Amino acid sequence: MIFLRNTSPTGKERHYDSFLAGLIGGYTIFGRDIHNSVSQQIVIYVFARVCLALAKLAVQPRGVGRIEGGGGGMGLIQNEGLRREVIRNAWPAFASVSWAAVMYIFRWHPETVQPSLRSSMSYMWVPPSLLSLSPPLLPFCFALFLCWSCRIWMLTKI
Repeated sequence: MIFLRNTSPTGKERHYDSFLAGLIGGYTIFGRDIHNSVSQQIVIYVFARVCLALAKLAVQPRGVGRIEGGGGGMGLIQNEGLRREVIRNAWPAFASVSWAAVMYIFRWHPETVQPSLRSSMSYMWVPPSLLSLSPPLLPFCFALFLCWSCRIWMLTKI
């Protein structure tokens, strides 16, 4: 960051300086060794948070933001009523699509699912195994059971 700021003609931080610093730092620290599971988890966590932030920026009006000169959101949705509906329904849609994707990928391409997730999905795929799980996992199990039940129901309708 200091190097990039010092290369600026004005001596001040430019909008893309933090992006370039992250690009260089991300590659140096996390990008060269994908086989380290801790680094992989950190990068996946950061990626998920960035996706959520970009989704918020997409619906946030232009000029609304806390950082001076930041520009605010992208203002993709001009209609205030529609914007509120998108904000209200975004999380349920995101959660649904995420579960749909993992169920589909686990069912048809299990070798591509991260090993610990694949192990959890294998353990919980059969409904009787849900009864032997500890209480903290019950919401997760309920979601899997609901997905499994919907899958069985859809198979009976074909």
